[in-house]
Amino acid sequence: MSLSFLKLHFIDLQSSSQQALATILFIHGAGGTTDDWRRQHALSDKYRLLICDLPGHGRSAGTGETTIARYADAVIDFIKSNRLPRVFVCGHSMGGAVAQEIALREPGFLEGLILVSTGAKLRVLPALFNLIREDFASAVRGMAAFEFGPAAPGVLIEEERQSLAGNAPDLLLKDFMACDSFDIIDKVGLIRLPVLIICGREDRLTSAKYSALLHEKIWGSQLTILDECGHMPMLEQDRRFNERISQFIESLKVRRGKP
Repeated sequence: MSLSFLKLHFIDLQSSSQQALATILFIHGAGGTTDDWRRQHALSDKYRLLICDLPGHGRSAGTGETTIARYADAVIDFIKSNRLPRVFVCGHSMGGAVAQEIALREPGFLEGLILVSTGAKLRVLPALFNLIREDFASAVRGMAAFEFGPAAPGVLIEEERQSLAGNAPDLLLKDFMACDSFDIIDKVGLIRLPVLIICGREDRLTSAKYSALLHEKIWGSQLTILDECGHMPMLEQDRRFNERISQFIESLKVRRGKP
């Protein structure tokens, strides 16, 4: 199916009492949905928030994609078809890979990037593919537990397990194939946009060293490493996460002389 006809489900949130200071487009990670960003809804008092389900995820049509480039195609089409103003793209893990791909291909659509728990290269353990095929319930239970730092409450882990279990095994396999083949280490330094990089110090899936490498390669980028936090900072440390996003965007507005 042509992506131009593949409509993405999205949530559009903004305050009715004041003009939005910026538009932020959120992209979830592998096996995720719009619900991954539920603790960012509070940002809608300042910004317009567009939170999308990638193809095959949540309430979006399709069966998923096996490359980051194809997911980027879908988001670029979404931006074009909705005639969006320049946006900040906030991508988590696989969604961060999609955000980087968009920045390299269509920088004119973007105000900046917020890269969360991601990297310029995302390798997946071969054993995970086998476990998803052979024992899906055990796979999602282990993934959910591994995504969070030791301080995360059990309710967050259980919510994530239920969310991952709602996917077809084939969709998760496709997502991890897309991640495993993603490698733009030689190109990521070409990104010339304001970039905020956020990760958890105790991330066991995408180590903080991947974020440090992004920071090293992307000129002028900012790096924030959150203590007592794993792979899901937007849920584990949502208050600090949201504050950091606001600081980043508002510092750019001041620098550019915008209210």
